[in-house]
Amino acid sequence: MAAAHDHLIRTVAPHASVRVAVAVTSELVAEAARRHELSPAATCAVGRALTSGLLLATLVSRPWHLYATLGVLVGGGGNCLGYTGQSLFLPNWFVRRRGLALSLTFSGVGAGSIVLLPSLQALIARAGWRAACVALGVLVLGVLIPLNLVLKRGPEDLGLQPDGDPAASGATAAVRTNVVDAAWVAVDWTLARAIRTTRFWWIFVGYFFGLFAWYAVQVH
Repeated sequence: MAAAHDHLIRTVAPHASVRVAVAVTSELVAEAARRHELSPAATCAVGRALTSGLLLATLVSRPWHLYATLGVLVGGGGNCLGYTGQSLFLPNWFVRRRGLALSLTFSGVGAGSIVLLPSLQALIARAGWRAACVALGVLVLGVLIPLNLVLKRGPEDLGLQPDGDPAASGATAAVRTNVVDAAWVAVDWTLARAIRTTRFWWIFVGYFFGLFAWYAVQVH
């Protein structure tokens, strides 16, 4: 029983450290973007530094090294390059079909997993997990980060309009919006304000149970 318990702790702890890192970096990145207008390039720079944990993980010799590198560094870096980082800027490019744009973008997580995970598993079986960490680290640094660096905060930075619409001039310009609750959108939201609302907790419950099922499968 004790051996099984120790194995469970060793298995769950890296996943737990990833989720803690994601939770912390989500709030930090969102707050930095709100207060200091953090650019996509700056967000990606943070992600690049943290994702170096993939390369540092090859040097681990203690369990806590693994939690710090693959857990905290990679979890936080992936968050800056992925969901949270892109959610800060992608909505600026779309109004009418913003939800569709976000869903198609984040579906790349599943599509990438289908392609990458079998390849990484084959590499682990052939050369070991350290080689797989190096390969994935090089892939992130060499491909993903340069792609993120070409992102702009909004279409206006390139002289464009959201949804690819032509620019309206003078009196003919209309305010385009898909806002359902104007009073809600007008609030300058912070975490402290959000956690006092029912909507926040419904979203929290949805993500909690969805990711609970997801990571229960991953751990096993």
